[in-house]
Formats: sequence, structure tokens, C-alpha cells
Amino acid sequence: TALVTVNNVAPTVDAGPDATLDEGDTFLGAGSFTDPGADTWSATVDYGEGAGPQPLALEPDGSFALDNLYEDDGVYTVTVTVTDDDGAAGSDTAVVTVNNVAPVVDAGPDAAIDEGDTFTGAGSFTDPGADTWTATVDYGDGSGVQTLPLNSDKSFVLGHPYPSTGVFTVTVTVTDDEGASGSDSLLLTVNAAGAPPPPADDLIARAKSEKVDLVWTPVPGAVSYNVYRSTVPGGPYDLVAAGHLCDYCAYADFGLTNGVTYYYVVTSVNASGESAPSNEANATPTARRSR
Repeated sequence: TALVTVNNVAPTVDAGPDATLDEGDTFLGAGSFTDPGADTWSATVDYGEGAGPQPLALEPDGSFALDNLYEDDGVYTVTVTVTDDDGAAGSDTAVVTVNNVAPVVDAGPDAAIDEGDTFTGAGSFTDPGADTWTATVDYGDGSGVQTLPLNSDKSFVLGHPYPSTGVFTVTVTVTDDEGASGSDSLLLTVNAAGAPPPPADDLIARAKSEKVDLVWTPVPGAVSYNVYRSTVPGGPYDLVAAGHLCDYCAYADFGLTNGVTYYYVVTSVNASGESAPSNEANATPTARRSR
């Protein structure tokens, strides 16, 4: 007789390659193990987030799949351990680097208010990371950067009085606990208080050769006038003169084609806006007859 002693061999594990991903993404990996013995095996995986080892399913060919959502940035060591039925274990690790992602901010749509009113708006931000955040807002009127409270659902509310007219850029910035920040802006137009002026109601058009003269009575409260022209009754109209100034209101439209009928409306304008169109007047330029 001869005595043959067969020693157990621990499994040899390959946890797969290292990986890099963004926070909020899922790490998907694959590995395998070998063992020359006719054993049975069990396995665990520790994804390095502090939860400890958890059971890992093994395929008959010795392979396994890794799957874990990383909600925060950091460098994590993934440890796979395979144990045979004699208690011998083999392990291997893979390093998963999770990059931080900056917040993406939506400050809300552009808006318009009257001077002396308070602008109110609402916005939100997104961030796939399990972070904490702070936010600021600059209302663009020289009042400086202010702290902006954030709601638990990643929304925020904007509110600020504007005593003067102008166009202001409102900028919201959200910063995560890693120092990465995202910003977005909206344009706020603050108009002069009050209503636009009334429209002119006595527009007259007089034709000459390649020219039409327009005349109308000045409108109380108007600062300037816009003149519109069309070759179709009722429009659509093209703007031919913007910000036209006049005391005795007249406008000469040159370079026209004789024999074509042109249709005109005029609007009055002040700091609060533009009026509705005036009555429509038309005229047909005609070549002068030679004597």
C-alpha cells in the first residue's frame, strides 16, 4: 500500500478590471474564479460602501456578475471572495472610481413686470449624487449675491422687488458638497408702470409718384410711432419705420411702385409699450402725367 495525501486548493478569483463612472451611475462588472477541485462554492461581494459583504451568485462556468449603484463620488474597493466546501477562500479586488457631477440648474423662464412690483419665480436643479447643496441668487440690480433656500425636492423660489425700469439678469448658482457648481440665468424686463398709449384713429394716406404721404393727429401720451405697410388689406404688415418722432405727425414712404396699392397702420409707443394699430389707410402711387 501507499498513502496518498491530496491537499485542498483555495479558489483563485479574478474580480475583473477597475472602472470609472459618474455618481448616480451603476457599476456593471464581470469576473470569474477557478478551482481544480471537485468542490462546491459560495461567494460574497463587498462593494466598499460600508454595507459589508453580501451574497454573490456564481454561474456553473465559474463566472459572476457585479452590479451596484454608486450614489456618491469617491474611490471604492470592490472585494469578491469565493469559498469552497472545505472552507478555503480566495479573494480579489477591483477599484471603482466614482466622479462627482455638478448640479444642473433651471432658473425658470424669462419674465416681465412693472416697475415697483416684486418679481416672483420658481426653478429647480438636478444632481444624481447623494450630496448636500447650497445656493445663491444674484438679481442683477446691484444688490449683490444672496443666499437662496433650497427645498427638499430640489426646487427653489425667487422673489425680489424692482423699483426701477431696465433689463436684469437673474443668476442662480447651486453648489454641491464637493465644491462643484452649476448656474442658470433668466432675463427680467421691468417696464415703466402704466398702460401703453391709445392708437391713432385718423390716419390718412395720400399717393404721389413712387411715394405715399401719411398724416395723423398726435396721440396724447405717445413718445414715438411705428409705421407698418402691407400690399394686402388687413395685413400682415411689415415695419417700415420704428421710433418715428413727430409733433405734427407725418411720414413719407419713398421708393414705392406705381400702380400698386399700399395699406398702412400706425401704432403709438411709450415706455409702457406699443398701442393697438390705428385705422388702416391705403393709397396707390401713380406716375405724374406729362403736359
